[in-house]
Amino acid sequence: MTWRDINLAPRHGLGTEKIERSALRVPIPPDITDDVDFLAMRFSGRKAMVGFREQNIFHIVILDHNFTAYDHS
Repeated sequence: MTWRDINLAPRHGLGTEKIERSALRVPIPPDITDDVDFLAMRFSGRKAMVGFREQNIFHIVILDHNFTAYDHS
């Protein structure tokens, strides 16, 4: 998929959603600066991976396989 396809897809499907830093319930690695915007993308059903996009690369920071890293509602 292209980033355009991902951006147009439903957030609980193959799309993405922005996750506020303050919404994360897990520690953020100290080398990730405050200007980084976090996104959640789905894998293995509705499980989320949280990370950030840098040009065409998505850097995975958290694999939220048990739905505890942030409020998923």
